[in-house]
Amino acid sequence: MHEAGVTLASDAAVVRARRRALLAVVACYAAIVAVLFAESLFGGKVLVQLDALYRFEPWRSLRPDHVPANELLLDQSIVMLPWNDFAAEELRKGELPLWSPYGYAGLPLVGACQPAIYWPLHWLHYAFPSLNTYAWTGSLELLLTGLFGFLFLRRLALANLAAALGGLAFMLSGFQVLWLGHPMSNVGMLVPAMLWAVERAAARRRPGDHALFGVLVALQLVAGHVQTSMHASAFVAAWIVFRTFVATNTPALRARGLRGLIVGAGFGVILASPQLAPVLEYVVLSQARTELARTDLTASFPVADAASLLVAPLRFGSPLSGDWAKHLTGPNLNFNELNGGYVGRLALLLAMVAVAGLARRGGIRARTAFFAIATVFAAGVAWHVEPFHAFARAVPGFAQTKLLRGLLFVAFGLAVLAAIGLDAMLARLRRARVPVGIACCAIVAVELLAFGRGYNPQIDPALCLPATKTTDFLRAQGPTFRTVGLDNTALMPNANTFYRVPMLSGYDSVEYREVTELVLRAGKTRPDFAFVSRMNAFDNIDALPMLSLFGVRWILSPVPLPPPLRLAADTEVDVWENPGAMPKAFAASALEVIEDGTARVDRIASATFDPRIAVLARDSEAAARWRASRAASAAPDAVVELVRYEPREIELRVSATRPELIVVNDAFAPGWHAHARNDAGERELVVERVDHALRGIWVEPGEHTIVMRYDPASTFASLVLAALAAVALLMLASRTPPRDAVRDLAINVASGPAPR
Repeated sequence: MHEAGVTLASDAAVVRARRRALLAVVACYAAIVAVLFAESLFGGKVLVQLDALYRFEPWRSLRPDHVPANELLLDQSIVMLPWNDFAAEELRKGELPLWSPYGYAGLPLVGACQPAIYWPLHWLHYAFPSLNTYAWTGSLELLLTGLFGFLFLRRLALANLAAALGGLAFMLSGFQVLWLGHPMSNVGMLVPAMLWAVERAAARRRPGDHALFGVLVALQLVAGHVQTSMHASAFVAAWIVFRTFVATNTPALRARGLRGLIVGAGFGVILASPQLAPVLEYVVLSQARTELARTDLTASFPVADAASLLVAPLRFGSPLSGDWAKHLTGPNLNFNELNGGYVGRLALLLAMVAVAGLARRGGIRARTAFFAIATVFAAGVAWHVEPFHAFARAVPGFAQTKLLRGLLFVAFGLAVLAAIGLDAMLARLRRARVPVGIACCAIVAVELLAFGRGYNPQIDPALCLPATKTTDFLRAQGPTFRTVGLDNTALMPNANTFYRVPMLSGYDSVEYREVTELVLRAGKTRPDFAFVSRMNAFDNIDALPMLSLFGVRWILSPVPLPPPLRLAADTEVDVWENPGAMPKAFAASALEVIEDGTARVDRIASATFDPRIAVLARDSEAAARWRASRAASAAPDAVVELVRYEPREIELRVSATRPELIVVNDAFAPGWHAHARNDAGERELVVERVDHALRGIWVEPGEHTIVMRYDPASTFASLVLAALAAVALLMLASRTPPRDAVRDLAINVASGPAPR
């Protein structure tokens, strides 16, 4: 009994020491992050990049000499930040932000993926919709990145200081710091978390760990970047296979544990279905489905130059010094993309020590080999080295992703190898273990802080989203007519969402195919990548009738425009009015049937097109009744009144003396439903595609109140499935038996070393 009591007390002391070490590491990580973002956390600034908008009108006229802190991060200002702002407003109104009317002719916001409305760190902004929250969410994301890295590395039986260095190197790595504020870093944060859950499942073999893995799988799928989630899922799957079949001197994933992880992951995918289902619906109908498959999304770069950035990330300059872009040839070869694998020189040296064979213990050797191979493979894929790059492109779906972002796994692999290398060094030391370990961590922290500090702008809030004469005028006109810029950078799409000004242009990597096919005709030059977001200008005057069909009433142009356009407001960038712009909803004056899609686009984009004509892809009984009614009577046209226009709901009042086709010049999309109410009751109307890309509904004679609402069946079904998956994961977790103190202590000791 005495020996058992001594053992139990000893185990308890080890656990207390491990917990103290964990708290110390978290405190150190938090202090480092606080240094990184001190001005926005404590100094009254905000961690956003909105000052990059001063490159464009109408903001440029307010501060013509302003130099953006880091204009390479413009995507934050025109993608994530405006969509977060809109989502927060909709949620405060009690609506799910499923549809945005402010870009293109409307788009499914959840389907665009990057708004990531189900991502928990965004909930802080939704609860406290202020630019100040981004400093706290960004800091929390980096802190969790380091914490998950530390926990995973400690599960590999590495010393606390070695695990702390590895977690730190990944926390401040190029990928996590340079992409902070983008959804890719959200997914990156969860890579070590998922591996940690796998290791827990291998060591403890409890259903609760399988449930934890499922939750983490769901989180990385709702993090806002499907492409990086695909990469991360492949990497985690490779680790699971490795842990199942390769001996590492730690408990392997037996068949039962493997089945548990598969079950947990399956429930995790279902839990994430409210995000995944809209993305799938959008992609299937998108321009991206074919356009992104036709070429590599990143240009090749000399391997020696790319590898040199692991040692000298500023070798070719930096966006902060304004000299990076002149060294580039090809798409997406920017500082962020090419420096994603950077973890600092000391961490790289320690990784080389690990690979050189200093870590000779059997289990460590096998894991060193895994991460060394994974790092080389990821670098080969990212840097277009064959056969690695060709192999990755052959994986279904991977050709549509930016494989250069495989540098995430170069950064993570090097961080893990650095921890293994330091662990091996510390094992050979005696009295100097602690000071050497602390010194190495301090050097890595200083090196990476010097690299990353200032890269994510911390700016004066007064610079963010000022009111302008242009935006004030457009907001006063209401949300029912659209705007375009002659130069497609005016009121930079999608920054117009901040001001709730609808534009026909947009900034999204998906885009409804039919909308894109039409809108591209409004420019004289077709962009290399055939997306509206890549258009240079709306400068094809022959397409004015098509723009009128889309309800484009306002054109931003600093130069005079020809009649019938007329100057409406003298602002920073003059606002010109198109008097022929069609209202949000109107009754078609004539019908044309054109079955061929290209011919249909040609007709609608022609200079002779009448926007009051509805162009159909096929004939129907409703169209026949419409024609018959015109032949039998010369009744007056229907009266269509827009009663209410909200992002997800439109209310119309229609008075018709014969059958009518009501056109709504918003994008046709699955999920839009319509109901008509009158004295006879309520009935459902079919929403059809008209004019190639817009919505139409057939209305019978009489007085009707019509409500059109965006309620995709997939949203309700996926929310129900997600709720059931959450219950299933809770039930799976509840199968974990009550704690046995002696066994838990033994497991805790086995899962990592005592502090050295």
